[in-house]
Amino acid sequence: MEFLRYVGDNTFCNEPNYRESLKEKSTQKIDVLPDGGNVSIGFFFNSKKIYLPLDISYVDLLDFAISVYIGDEILSRSSGDDGWTRSFEISSPVHNPTIWKDSELVLKEMLEFLSGDSYSFKWHKLLRQIPRKKHHHQIIKNDFDVICLFSGGIDSFAGANKLLEEKKRVLLVGHYADGLTSSTQQVIFKALQDKFGDQVNLLQCFVAKSKRAHPRYKLFEKSEDTHRTRSFLFLSIALTIAGYFKVNTIYIPENGVIALNIPLTLSRMGSLSTRTTHPRFINLLSNFLNKLGIFDKLILLNPFIFKTKTEVIKLLPQEMQGALQKTISCAHFAAVRWRGKKHIWHCGYCVPCLYRRIALMEIGKDTPRDYAVGVFNDFPKLSFTEKSDLMSLIFFSKKVKTLKNIRINSLVTSHGFFEPEIGNILLGSSAIITDYSPWSDMTRRFVDEFLTKLDKILPAGIKRTIDF
Repeated sequence: MEFLRYVGDNTFCNEPNYRESLKEKSTQKIDVLPDGGNVSIGFFFNSKKIYLPLDISYVDLLDFAISVYIGDEILSRSSGDDGWTRSFEISSPVHNPTIWKDSELVLKEMLEFLSGDSYSFKWHKLLRQIPRKKHHHQIIKNDFDVICLFSGGIDSFAGANKLLEEKKRVLLVGHYADGLTSSTQQVIFKALQDKFGDQVNLLQCFVAKSKRAHPRYKLFEKSEDTHRTRSFLFLSIALTIAGYFKVNTIYIPENGVIALNIPLTLSRMGSLSTRTTHPRFINLLSNFLNKLGIFDKLILLNPFIFKTKTEVIKLLPQEMQGALQKTISCAHFAAVRWRGKKHIWHCGYCVPCLYRRIALMEIGKDTPRDYAVGVFNDFPKLSFTEKSDLMSLIFFSKKVKTLKNIRINSLVTSHGFFEPEIGNILLGSSAIITDYSPWSDMTRRFVDEFLTKLDKILPAGIKRTIDF
């Protein structure tokens, strides 16, 4: 299916192919323009709406990422021949089509690795900058040392705290498409602001399908929530903001277990498991940006690339641990709300929830009432879906315990090959990493901790049931 970045009439793009796509009824037009658009976008600095006069190069990147993200939401995976893989043709007017054309091979590889879909591209000449509606033009001092992705989860909270303890001036960047994610980011930001004052600020970007009753072009209804390309949008937002404020270092705090996201079973191979911060994706993104040539000396770092979630949580000082309950980790939190579970934002049975609970147990902060499903104590009562992730994680962990290092090394790259030297780049370290042992050691530590915790908390009857 073709998705076209709408830029207006012939004033902005007069190429015949662009005009033909506009006339084609089957083409989905992604329209972020303020007067009649079908996608809404807005920036908020410390909760106040602002206008950012972005350079055309960054607008091209951001609008392209929005086209990919919205397309991901409205084209169901059931439309694919295999029930998963879809075909996207992204048609985008950009101010320098030659550069985008020269970059498209690595762009295609990156998006296909991230989503498991098929991508092709058309580039059109954008004649001039598209005017944006100016409102709340607030002057923000350009005095940030680093930008830190801020999702509202545990890792980004701990990462931001670590940077602030190192005396860095931090601009947190969050993306949201719903009120809960936005309010979570704001609550966690307040905890940081209470401790560090104006050393930390929050810039959020809202991107979502517009609720306008009569947009210029009507989009298909949202039908897909796997959101495999959300991380590309999130990082494109951060890159856009980094370009605007002339900051060249972006932190992506994510524990190494989730970053690798080693498939727990054969059924989870490939893009069926998320690759949002996988080293291969980050490396492909860096290569794409280098080819695009709009970022000078950009540095992408993940300080937690060799840490488990428990090790990340233990970096937080005790006075900051009280805010952990306000973070959100669940892969299904929207579904929890749809079930009518008021004030419960975690399903309790998905892999991120399991990682979260095991980590919080280590510091005495695990609270079972925060989860819709008590997977550890209510196992016999659960549905197959609610049991499956725990069973897969147990199977995987018991398997790893029996493996030699060389076999664990192969697991490290089973979700996507990458050179071990990327670990050195992501840490920004002078140490030379030449093999996969840091990831293998981390995987062993996680497995040992997980099985030890389960042995302590699972009732004897459940252990017998699952042959633990």
